[in-house]
Parts: sequence; structure tokens; C-alpha cells
Amino acid sequence: MEQYHGTDKKNALDIINGKLSVSKGGGELGQGFYAGDINYEAHNWAWHKYGKEKAVVNIQIDDDDFLKLDPLCLDTVQTRYRRLYIKRRKVTRSYLFNRNVVWAPVVGKIFYNNFQQIKYEGEYSEKALNSSVVIKTIV
Repeated sequence: MEQYHGTDKKNALDIINGKLSVSKGGGELGQGFYAGDINYEAHNWAWHKYGKEKAVVNIQIDDDDFLKLDPLCLDTVQTRYRRLYIKRRKVTRSYLFNRNVVWAPVVGKIFYNNFQQIKYEGEYSEKALNSSVVIKTIV
């Protein structure tokens, strides 16, 4: 499975050197490390947030290794409900599903390409992402 994470140059270097943290970030599904399935969306997000300091990390994880993380898969209706719940409580930087991975469509903006987000949370997923079997490169 190929995923992309938009960030800045410093964080990109930390990520590819095994210093990825699932506790730093936040988003529409709460606290976690977010990746997406579309390269240009990661570039677009990073450009708007970091400008010339933008970077995108390509993350390649074996499908079987990813499935061992037992992802919680949400459909659009479930994701919209959870996003609204998280947003109303103002916990976008702290809410946890208490799962290794949440795989869901992005619902905060209108996307015509069914852009998927993968949110990693918890120590187990952090160790998996930082392991040498997950290939991480700056693109």
C-alpha cells in the first residue's frame, strides 16, 4: 500500500529516519499521524501549510502488514458523524479511537476523487511505521 504524508523538510527527515510520532498531529478525526492515498493532495496540503519548506513523504507498507494493524474502516456517513462529534467538542488534537489505524474518506472538503485518509494512532502503529520494513522516502 502506497501512502503520502505532507509536511515540512525537517519533519520529513525525522520520519524517514524512524522518528515518526503519532502523538504530534491532529485533524478531522483527532490526534494521530495522517497519510493519504493521493500524492498531489499531500503536496497541495504541504504547500499551503509550509510553502517553500514543504516536503512529502512516500510511505510504502506491505498490504498484509497494514492489515495486521486491524484498521477501523469508516464509510462517508460514519466519517461525517465522527468529524462533527470531534469538531463540536474541539478535540481535533486529542481525540482517539483507541485503534491502531482509522481508514476513512476525507469529508472536511469536497473531493471529487474519493481521497482517502489513513490515521495512525497508538504505540503499536508508531512502532510499525518506524520499522525498517516500511519504506519511507521524500518525494
